[in-house]
Order: sequence, then C-alpha cells, then structure tokens
Amino acid sequence: MKPSVLLFDLVKSLSEEEKQNFQKSASLQQGEKNYLKLFRYLGSVNEYNEEAVKQHFKHETFARHLASEKNQLLHHILKSLRLSRVQTKMSANTFDRTKDVHVLFAKGLIKLAQKEVDEIRQLTIDNELCYSHLKLIEVELRFINSLPVSDEKKAHRLSELFNEKEECLKKISVLNTYEKLFKEVEYYFNQNILVHDRSKKHLLESYLNNPFLSDLSKANTTRAKLLATYSRLICFRIINENTKLGIEINNAIELYRKYPHLKVEYPKLFINLQGFSARYMAINADLKKAKLIIDNLRFMRNDKCFDTVDLQNTIFTRLAVYDLTYHNYSGQFEKSLDLAVDIEERLEANKDRIPGYEQTTINFLMFAAHFAKGAYNRALKCINEIVNADFEESRQDLYRYAKICNLIIHYELGNTEYLNYSYKSAVRFFKTIDYPFEYELAFLKHFKNFALSKKQSDNPKLYLKEFKTNLQEIFKDPYQMMAVEYFDLIAWVDSKLNDTPYDQEIRNTRANQQ
Repeated sequence: MKPSVLLFDLVKSLSEEEKQNFQKSASLQQGEKNYLKLFRYLGSVNEYNEEAVKQHFKHETFARHLASEKNQLLHHILKSLRLSRVQTKMSANTFDRTKDVHVLFAKGLIKLAQKEVDEIRQLTIDNELCYSHLKLIEVELRFINSLPVSDEKKAHRLSELFNEKEECLKKISVLNTYEKLFKEVEYYFNQNILVHDRSKKHLLESYLNNPFLSDLSKANTTRAKLLATYSRLICFRIINENTKLGIEINNAIELYRKYPHLKVEYPKLFINLQGFSARYMAINADLKKAKLIIDNLRFMRNDKCFDTVDLQNTIFTRLAVYDLTYHNYSGQFEKSLDLAVDIEERLEANKDRIPGYEQTTINFLMFAAHFAKGAYNRALKCINEIVNADFEESRQDLYRYAKICNLIIHYELGNTEYLNYSYKSAVRFFKTIDYPFEYELAFLKHFKNFALSKKQSDNPKLYLKEFKTNLQEIFKDPYQMMAVEYFDLIAWVDSKLNDTPYDQEIRNTRANQQ
C-alpha cells in the first residue's frame, strides 16, 4: 500500500475528538499551514486519488512539493496523537513526566526534581506501572550523586533503589509469563470456540494445570491476576464447563470493579467480558439479564475510555455478535434481520480492520437469521463470505460448519444438480481435517441418504429420523454442542420431519428449556 493511501487511512481513522485536538494544536502555530488544507481535503473525500488531490490544489503553490506537505501532515497528526495519549493514558503520562525529571536533575533543580519523583513513584505503584517505575529508577540512579545528602544516606538510598528495581523485575517477569499463557489460550479460542473431543480437552486442561494458572497466589500484581483469571475463564468456556466459567466471570468482573486502572490498561478484555457474561446468562435461561448486559455495552460506545477506532470496532463486532446471538437464540430472527443491513455495511467499510475470526462469526449468525426466515439466497451470500475467506484466518469451527450449512441451503433451494458437486467437495474438504466433530461426520453420512438418493422407494423422513436419533446421541457429548448454539441442526431436522418452519422449531425448543 502506498504511503499516501496510508496517510489517508490515518486521517479517516481519527475520532471527532482527535480531529479537534489536531486542529487546535495546528492553530497554535503561526504562519500559513498548508498541511492543514490537505488534512481538511482528505477528511472530506471517501477514497484516495492522487490525481484528484493534485487537481484540487493545482492553484496552490505547495502543490509543487505535495510530498513534503504529506510528510508534514503525518508528523503533526502523530505528534497530536502522542500528546493526547499522554493526557489520557497513565503509562504514557508517567513516561513523559520521567523525561521532565531528567531535565530538572540536569539543570540542578534537585528539590523540584525530587518532588516530581515522589509523585510519579506513587502513580507507578498505585497503577502497577512496572516499566515506568524502572525508567524512573534509572533516572534516579543516574543522578544520585547530585542529591545534597551525606554519603551514608546516598548509600542507603542506592540500596533502596536496587531493591525496588529487583521487585519491579520480578513483577515484570511474572506478568510476562501470564501474558504468554493468555495469548496462547486466546489464540486457540479465536480459532475454535469449543474443543472437538476429549484429546483436545486435555490440551486445555494442561493450561489449567499450569502452576501459574492453578495457583493464583503466584500472580503478584492485579494485572497478572486479571490475565490469570481471564485465561482460566477462556479455558472453561472452550471445554464447556459452565459452572466454573460463571465463577471466573464473576472473579474478572470483581477485579475490574475493584481496580479501575485495569479498564484503561485492558479495555478489550473488559469489552469481551460483557459478552462472556451475557452468553452465560442466556444459556442459563436468564435472557433478561443477558439483554441488560448487551445494552450496557451499547452505552460503552460513548465512554472516553473506548474512543479509539480500534476499540470502537471491537465494540461494534462484539455488539453485532451478542445482538445476533441473543435474538437468534431466543427465536427473534426478525430482530436480527432489522440489524443486518447496518451490520453488513459497517462490516464492509471496516473489512481490513476487523479480524477474520470476527467476520466469520458475524456472517454465520446473519446466515442463521436469514435462513430462519426463509431468505435462502441472502443466507447463501453470508455462507459464501465465510467459505471464500482464508481458512487459517477464520474461526475454523464455524468455517467448517458453513461447509455443512452450504449443503443445507442448496437442499432447501432445490438445487439438486449443484448438490452432488457441492457434497463431493465437502467430503474432500473434511478428509483434510484431522480432528472432525462427530456431528460433521454424521451429517455427511445421513445427508447423502435423505438428500441425494435417487431411489424412488426411499423415504427421506425415515433417513431424517435416523439422523435425528444419531444427533441426539452425539449431542450428549458437551464437546459437540456448537451445532446447537449457532445453528440448531436438530431443530432443522425436526422442521423437515414435522413440515414446520425452522424458526418455529427454535421457539418451541427455547420454550421447553424455560
């Protein structure tokens, strides 16, 4: 991607507040500011076109050195964002103030420097900013000989600083261990929401048995405690142990409540925690509480703590997933469809900024809503978005389920000739998978009988009944339950057996669960 396009993307990524801050900082400079003209123009267009830019500024003198003005614009935007970050992010603020301490010591203003040191140290301790604390210690060590105290006091202070440094390094080492564990668990979760079988369960149990996750007393900072709790939460979500999941959700909520700085340092985890909590309430038949949690997330869009483009996209994707899941799970598919147009537009506009696994999930949930209301062509469009994407970057369990749902849609559409080709393609695909779900294999076996058989004597409903019996046995295994939560395969089979709409079967199922 060309630098000019990247600059355009940067301008378009700015929030309204960031734009205002940038223009305020620019107004403090004297003289003509051509880069500001370029900024306003880029903000007014929907896509970057180099020739259009030159044409727009053809009567301006700076058009002859446009590349220089672009560099100026980039420099001033980044400077404005840095200043804004210093004001809003405690870690950035303390790093910046530590530089001031260095300047004060260098100018011999020892008392003023020491006053700043004491304030910054307290901030780093209160907010567990270990790296900032280390930086402050380095500055103090460099200028310790400048202190107007006796050699004995300097030696005592030196010992204190080295003890502080050792304690900081211990905390950083432990935190790095928890960050590594969390990233490994999170990566697995983003690819596969549930384990496929007991062998994969052992993988997750090995994480839970890791000394750092089994014994939370090793977490010597609240950040480490949050990452440990969150790692355990995800593991219990993946292996579908809902009672333990509920305990860890409550533990994480309590940590965020008790230590407000965690929301600033780990905002994405805070956003995602709302989803874990809402889902937990929904599967435990408390749909009202689930709805309240989702609505609370909606209000978070206006919280300054989450005003960056990245976090706003996270809130958008999470809201899309939670809203669609809530409406689909409760059988209110028409409400999902009311949201579909806006979700599709925002998904397309931010496609390069939204992770592939999030796009997979959203498209699958929209497929389920369209399918339930009989809009099979719209449902097929959503499925095609999934299966035409990169498998490695997708949520792989839903990508695979989409292969199955693709066959179901064409079956509903009566595309008999295409079904034969598509079925063979699906069989080839699943042969490349080394850990298939049991329900995937059962579907491929039974679908051939009730959908593709050419024998006139064959009764599809007999095969469907056999398929349902097989699925009911398979779904006694909690590791196969994804096929119920995202698209209820048994409800679809029932709709064929009972000649009833799929959405009615879903509502009947949920009513029986109350």
